[in-house]
Amino acid sequence: MYMETDFTQQEILLNMDARFLTADWCLRNETDKPDTRTEKEKLEEACWNGVLREIMPELFRSSVDARGLTLWKVRNMESVLELELSDYPAVVDKYYSITPHLFLAAQEFN
Repeated sequence: MYMETDFTQQEILLNMDARFLTADWCLRNETDKPDTRTEKEKLEEACWNGVLREIMPELFRSSVDARGLTLWKVRNMESVLELELSDYPAVVDKYYSITPHLFLAAQEFN
């Protein structure tokens, strides 16, 4: 039995204070009903709907993109959205993570 040993995992942190993360690319509210969602909630929905490749194409220009990474998880933190993309769902290795609460915990052991 052959097991695939190549695994690609990518983490992206979206800073909610960044100006380019405005609602310009979010789905427009086409009803008369007011949209009460926060900008972060709109961004999270847009990421699940595939807009990430449009707003940040430079992240997907490598050979990694050819493999077709899937968005598996979106974590809503205080000032950022953390996105986890990979070939298949997997636990993020704390030692290699860019997520502050994960890598800072690993730093204490060094």
